[in-house]
Parts: sequence; C-alpha cells; structure tokens
Amino acid sequence: MTVTGTGFDSSIELYVDGYLQQLNTYTTTSAVFDVVKINDVVTSNIKVYTSQGLPAGSDIIHTLEFTPSLLSISPLTGSAGGSIITVDGTGFGT
Repeated sequence: MTVTGTGFDSSIELYVDGYLQQLNTYTTTSAVFDVVKINDVVTSNIKVYTSQGLPAGSDIIHTLEFTPSLLSISPLTGSAGGSIITVDGTGFGT
C-alpha cells in the first residue's frame, strides 16, 4: 500500500484495523507498506502516524478495499490419498 504526502521519514507508521503494517520503502513524499494483517477486505479503520503524530488530512481516507493476495501454500506436494494443505495470504474474507 502506498501513502503519499510530505515530510515523511523512517518513523512513519500505518495501522489498518489496529494492526501495524510493515514499512517497505519511503521517501519524503511517499511510503510503501506491506500489508501483513487485516480483519477484512474492506475497512475504514486506517491511521497513518508520522514523527509529528497524526497528520493533517489523514481523515481523507474513508474506506479501503484490499485485493486478496496469496502468500504461500504448504506443503508443495501431497499424497495420493489426500493431504491437508495450508494456504496463507491476506484479504480472503470470512
């Protein structure tokens, strides 16, 4: 997820549904986050914090919709009789 604005530094944080997301890269005008955990594919609980706190204009974000993302499937092989697999990702819904 990309956040744009001004005056960003390494202290920028993004919370979605109360979960701190992982900062990937940043410049003074944008920050790219890996969304690592959310409650649902549609949310309005989004907060961005900088070293100065909650920035002006942060209330502009009303609703965000995530596209499901597949992160991993394990095991990669199974038996002919059937195997239990684990699918890991984000945005699958309930």
